[in-house]
This record gives sequence, C-alpha cells and structure tokens, in this order.
Amino acid sequence: MSSDILRDIATGQLTDYVVAHGRSQYSGAGGLSACGLAAMNCARLVLLKERADLRGDALLEEIMKESTTDEVLSICERWSSVSHLDIEDIIRSSIFNRSLKLLVVDYGRSDYSGFTRLLERLRNESNRRGKSSCAVITRPPEIVACLCISHPDGEFYVIFDSHPRPGAHPDSAAFIFNKSAFATATYLSNLLRYDSSLVSDRDFGWQTQLLGNFSGHLVVAQADTELEGAEYWASTAMEASLEGLALHADQAQLKAENESLKADIARLRDQIARLQRPQRAQSVWSEAKRSYPAPYPDDTQPTKRASFISSLAQQGSSAIAVARSYTSSLSRSPSQSQPSTMKSAPLTSASSRSSQQSVPTMPSPVTVDPTNGAKIERDLHRGYDETADDLAFALAQQHMYDEEHRDLERERERISLSQSFTCNICLDRHSHEDAAQVDNCAHTFCRDCIRGHVSSQIGQRLYPIVCPLCSTEKGEREPTVLSDGFVQQLGLSEEDYVIFVELEMASFSMLLHCRGCDKSFFVVKDELDSINVITCPLPGCGKSWCKTCSHFIDDISQTHTCDGTAELQRLMGDKGWKYCPGCRTPAEKIGGCNHMACKSPGCNTHFCYLCGEAIVTSVNTHDVNRALSRHYAGCQQF
Repeated sequence: MSSDILRDIATGQLTDYVVAHGRSQYSGAGGLSACGLAAMNCARLVLLKERADLRGDALLEEIMKESTTDEVLSICERWSSVSHLDIEDIIRSSIFNRSLKLLVVDYGRSDYSGFTRLLERLRNESNRRGKSSCAVITRPPEIVACLCISHPDGEFYVIFDSHPRPGAHPDSAAFIFNKSAFATATYLSNLLRYDSSLVSDRDFGWQTQLLGNFSGHLVVAQADTELEGAEYWASTAMEASLEGLALHADQAQLKAENESLKADIARLRDQIARLQRPQRAQSVWSEAKRSYPAPYPDDTQPTKRASFISSLAQQGSSAIAVARSYTSSLSRSPSQSQPSTMKSAPLTSASSRSSQQSVPTMPSPVTVDPTNGAKIERDLHRGYDETADDLAFALAQQHMYDEEHRDLERERERISLSQSFTCNICLDRHSHEDAAQVDNCAHTFCRDCIRGHVSSQIGQRLYPIVCPLCSTEKGEREPTVLSDGFVQQLGLSEEDYVIFVELEMASFSMLLHCRGCDKSFFVVKDELDSINVITCPLPGCGKSWCKTCSHFIDDISQTHTCDGTAELQRLMGDKGWKYCPGCRTPAEKIGGCNHMACKSPGCNTHFCYLCGEAIVTSVNTHDVNRALSRHYAGCQQF
C-alpha cells in the first residue's frame, strides 16, 4: 500500500498527500506553544533514522507510520508551559545540540518566491552532502518542519505540521508528502499566508510586520553522533544536568540582586524623605506668609512685617528671637486700644504642629464686658505667639537650607572643574569618565571625537592609525600609533572593528584564498617570501599549490616546475618515452623496430629508441641505410 502511494507521489499523480493519525501537539498535557519542540524533534528523529541506514522508500514508509508520529509528539507532553520557545534556544539544548548541526539561518518573505528560494537552498545542501536535510520554518507565531529526503529517484519533500488544520487535517498533526519543490512551496505559501494589508499599514507595530516574513533554520544530522549506547545518553544527561545547575545558579544570583535592589529602594526612599523636609518647610513658610494678617489695618503694619522678614533673612539662626520681639510689639497694640470697643479681623494660624485655627469674627463696633475683653485679648496674644513661632521656625529652616544649598553648589562646581578635561579635538570640557588617553603621548580626547577619527581612518583603509594631535605637531618625534587595546575601548561598531583587525593583520601578513576549500587565511609575509609551495592550513583541506603559477600539486615531495618540465620528465620516465637527440622532441614508440625517424620540421634525425643515441641526421636514403647498418651492428634493432 505504502509503496503504491510513494510511486504515485513520485510520478506526480498525488500532490499534497496528507498522513495523519488523530494526534496533535495539543493532545494529552501538551503546551499551547510546543510547535517548535515538535518540529525540532521531527527533524532529529527522521535525520537520525537515515543515519541508521534507513534510506529511500524505507525511510518514507517509516515516516508514514503512526509510531513515528507518536514518537515525534511525545516531547510535547513534557512541555506544559505557554511560553513560546525560539529555535535558537531549542537547538542549544543537549539532546538537539548533540544530534543536529545548524548549517545556516535563511530569512525571506512569507510567499511563494521566498519559500521557493528556501527549498532550492535546502535541496543544494542535501545534494552536496549526499544526505537528507531539514528546514525548521518560523513564521510567527507558527513553526513547521520541511524535510528534503534524499532518494535515488530524486528528492522528496515532507512537511510536518503539528497543528490541526481545517480541511486538510482538522483534528491532528500531519506529514504532507510532495515530489516537486513547486508543489511544496505552493503549500507552504498557502499554509503560512498573511494579510498583506496589515503588513503595509504603518500604523501597526513591528510585531505585525513580522507576520510577512519567515526564518528557516537548515539542519543536518551530526557526523559524530552515536545513535545508541549508554555512553551517549549518559553524556547527554550530564550536559542537561549542568545546564539545570547553571539555571539554578542564575536564579539564586537574580534573587540576591533583587534583595539588594529592594534594600537600595528603601534607602533611596528614606533619602528622598530627608531631602523633602526643607521643601515642606518652604511650603509652610509660603503658606504662613500668605495667611498671616496684620492685627490692625493701619499704615505701620506693612513696614513692621517687611522689617521682620528682612531681620529673619539676615540673622539666620537667631530668627526665632527676632520673631518673638516682633510678636511682642504686635501684642502690645491691642492693650493700647480702647477696652470697650474693638474691630476684629479673621486670624489664621499656619502651624506645622496643628491644623488651622480661626479667631471668630465679631461684630464691630461691639460693647463688651471688661472681663470678657481681657479674655479676648489673652486669646489674641496666644494666637500671635503660636503664629510667630511657627513662622520663625519655617524661615530659619529655609535660611539654613539655602546656605547649605549654596555651599553644595560651590563644592560641586569646584569638584566638576577639578575632574574635567579639555578635548584636544573639539576643545570642549568633558568629565574624566568620558576621557580616552593615548598610551605613549598621553594626549586626551573625548570618546566621541577620537571614535570619529578612528572610524574615518578605517573607512579610508589607512593603517597604522596615529594620534591626531601627534600628527599635527612639528618635530622629530614619531607620532604615537593607536594600539589595539585602545581601539577596543572606544566602542567601535562591529563592522569597523573587523576591518581594523584585517588592516592590522595586513601590516605583517597577506590574505590568501584556497581554491580547494573555498576559504581564506592569513600568511606571514616573511614566510610567504621564503617558500615556493603553499599548503592550506585549514582543517579538512591540506591542498597545496605553486605560489607562482597557482597550479595544484598532488605530491609536494616531488619537484615542481611552472612550465611543466619536471612533470614531463617524470612522465617520460614513467612511460619510457625518449627525446629526439636532434631537437629534444619527446617521442613514443607504438610498434615496430627501434629505429626512429624524427618528423619535426628541419630536424631529420634518425635515432635508436632502445639506447636513445643519434644514428644519423640526413635525408639521403643511402646515408641512412649505411648508418643504420653500422649502429645496429652493436645494438638491437628488433
């Protein structure tokens, strides 16, 4: 049955053939985001089955079995978290890292052309390595696996989808078989399609833009993976245990850092509360200044109040004494008035120790009993005393805060001037934290300026890079060369630093390209000048070639000549060929006697193939016959 299906798939009669067995990643206790684990487990199991000499139709029939689906989905039951795992995180785990090798990560648009390019790259990898390969495709939030199965009749494409799909496989995961890359790319583009209007709308966030793109992780089976044996699984368990211990250590460190941060937060809150106390005193002073009234609306009270505040500002710590003397002068004013009548204005006490209290407003004029008048006068004096004490305390606190603030500002300015420097390029002053000092000449620059100088020199491919200030000085002293350690501390971009390293190595080495492994390597210039044959030092290559003519040399123990003289000499020795003694043209005897006549124009030399000696140089038949008789009298002609 399976063989007939595979034959129909191979001939193209069946496309998008679905094999499903009623189970998906959601079966059992599996998590909602286990599709990445299922796809990676599918790649691992199928590629390792091929390593176990299960190839061609046998491998395809094995994939169609229900036991294979159960084995692939078994890993989902062990992952109950709703967190979505990235393929980079999954492949770093022990079981996948020891069994699969990541070749490349390909990115593209989630449409037919993008998947066609991915499948072409997948097929090229399979053909080059002579074995099956797999692309784990991520189009957020879904992950599927696409296998390129190596087969004598041409590659087969098998898609594994752990999600149930309406119509195709509504209640289970499935393997989808195809023979052509066209049908496979069409299926993938329909499976992972997206709404182009959402992607083109710039009002949506970058997460929405990801729906229009995919990433494909191309993997093959590790070459050194042991498929069975206790030693392999013990090593895998050991690596997994060490990874778990490392995570526990990281968790303990994060807990310790969290406790430390909590302590810092509590300390900073206390510090903020202390710093806010002068501000609260300032607010109390402002409120008292707004709400403190003159006891009598005469022309002398504004002058007294201005004099009172001026005295507080000037005397500072003795402000309370000044406030009390001012209050005493206020308290004497009511006693000098008539005891029978008085005008009362509302009094508001702004106290930091109690809530605001108001003296009741009385009708004016009013006739009072002398006893009640004395009581009211004492209450007024008590209100004046409390108000003056509160106001004096607030002003004294504010005065001390202002003095301390001015001292701190002066100290901060002094420290700032002592810990700053002037950049020799932009001539601005900067903090010493932003300083970059050249080692030998001790010239100091801000990091932005010297970084811009180094990036400009790298962009022009100039090396060595010297101190910009040294290069402008006139003198016999050589300018200081910026060292590699200095450049590393400037925070260059990764591309600029790679170019800098290449320029640095190019000063004493040369970049060579090996046509054998199609890779490049550096060779020290002095060593390159002293050798004639170059051997690739990269692992797995070892190709050798002539430095002058670039021809590959199979055996470096034998002499090589660029014009092929030594190689021809060895070939003639191996074949037993002879040189014409007249013109040095190589000659080979196919049959007949040992008498050889050179046919090169203008040569006309007759020689013996057995001993290689010249017999005669002539076109005269009589002379040739006499010379032949004379030579073969002592040599063998046949």
